[in-house]
Amino acid sequence: MNRIRTTPSLEGFVSWVYPGAYNNKPQQIGVAVSRDGVQWTRMSDQPLLPCGLPGEWNSSESGHPGVFIDDDGRGYLFFQGNNDGGKTWFLSKMNLQFDGPLPFLIRPRDGKEFRLVEPRLPD
Repeated sequence: MNRIRTTPSLEGFVSWVYPGAYNNKPQQIGVAVSRDGVQWTRMSDQPLLPCGLPGEWNSSESGHPGVFIDDDGRGYLFFQGNNDGGKTWFLSKMNLQFDGPLPFLIRPRDGKEFRLVEPRLPD
């Protein structure tokens, strides 16, 4: 995995968000967890945040994730996207929340939720 970013931890685990590919092939954001920071397990075979649909602002890429936890405890996922194969960049954010141990995202403009498909919890 490349360009990993730390996120809030599950009890006893470190979790990271990561781009699932590189250079718009397509780049989508996934989540993995580890007990030791060496051996990692993806929480799903599908991305937490996929690329947008054809013609949408992030149809080529949703990548380069970064997590920020504010002083009030609210979490945000910042990421870049584009719809032209990487010629331009657009920056955006999602609200980051948890349903028990599972992270999920809420798009601020319309409240759409992005959740892991068939999530796996570590042993």
